[in-house]
Amino acid sequence: MTGDATRSEPERHAVGGEVSARTVAKLEEVQRKLTANANAYTKSADAALKERFALKSEDSWLNDKWLGFVREQAGVEGGYGVIGETMLKHRELATVIIKMPAELLGVPERQLQAWKVKAVSKWEPEIQAAAQMGEDIREVASRYTRIVGMVRLNFHSPGVAAKVATRVKLT
Repeated sequence: MTGDATRSEPERHAVGGEVSARTVAKLEEVQRKLTANANAYTKSADAALKERFALKSEDSWLNDKWLGFVREQAGVEGGYGVIGETMLKHRELATVIIKMPAELLGVPERQLQAWKVKAVSKWEPEIQAAAQMGEDIREVASRYTRIVGMVRLNFHSPGVAAKVATRVKLT
């Protein structure tokens, strides 16, 4: 439109505003769909995680032993490495780590999250893949906000477009 010699500057900006509005609407629609897809992947991964890493009441004595092991190892130098290696050999320990809060395990939240990712990747890689897909899609969707802002700023100037309304019409 910038090269359209048949339109005045205000007319080009008015049309640019219409194009901008349609483009923004489409971008926001795509962003909503991406966010919904990301949420679906995350929800699916969370449901599978709850189902496949369930603490069983008949294993409560073993879970207590694993909990004690984690708390003990967390307090010694090199203990986090021992916990991580052991978790990759024993699914029961992975389940305890996934289900227990950081406070009960006696470890920082950041360490617990790292172990959870490793455990799920090892024992149920498709769950980790779904969770990662959800995060990746959410990251792409978040970029649309910036793109929408750029479209609104660069397609037209509302001040110049408003001059179209000042046109005198002869009848």
